[in-house]
Amino acid sequence: MSFSHRSPILRASGIVKRFPGVVALDGVSLELYPGEIHALLGENGSGKSTLAKVISGIYVPEEGEILLEGRPLRLLSPADAVRHGVFYVPQNPNLVERLTVAENVLIALGSYGLLSRVGGVRDLITGEAAKLGISVDPDAEVYRLSYTQRQMVELIKASLLGARVLLLDEVTTYLPKSIRELFYGYLRKLRDEGKAVVLITHKVSEAVEVADRVTVLRAGKDVGTLERGRVD
Repeated sequence: MSFSHRSPILRASGIVKRFPGVVALDGVSLELYPGEIHALLGENGSGKSTLAKVISGIYVPEEGEILLEGRPLRLLSPADAVRHGVFYVPQNPNLVERLTVAENVLIALGSYGLLSRVGGVRDLITGEAAKLGISVDPDAEVYRLSYTQRQMVELIKASLLGARVLLLDEVTTYLPKSIRELFYGYLRKLRDEGKAVVLITHKVSEAVEVADRVTVLRAGKDVGTLERGRVD
């Protein structure tokens, strides 16, 4: 799959992010295209999660620029990112455990004024779960769900919020192999719908298996991007 003739949906250029005593990102750049799975690969501490949090509005960089469809994007919060179709899924799902799945989804939609888009939220939840090949009870309290099901709820939220750029931060770490294969299939469906899916991982084998392109980070710097078939 060649991306040379296409325009990126999102471009981050020269991103610098510092924390006390640490330069977490040192002039990092990244291009994301619609209809791709893009692995962000690196060891712990390489800066990959920090970059994802900058792109999703959790962190504000000291230097650099983010363009969305060629236009400057100034993000001051995750809410800003979501309104522009950029959604971050953390390794540990961000859900209210004593509320039901449906209530968590409705809270997310209500927070961004999107409740009017959704009629039967329960049907939407079960439909998205079926695409992954698992079942999620919309009326189940979150604390009763498995880790896999909770991650699925996060993806359902992203889908209903209209995410066009989806950043998944080490979300496969605790998934059993059989579930990971189903999960990869779901990511390919999102890609085929035209979304830009970023899979943040420290596993070379996962990046090679799933991604159309791989960007490697090391010590806060991007050291190269390769397309499928050129990763070894």
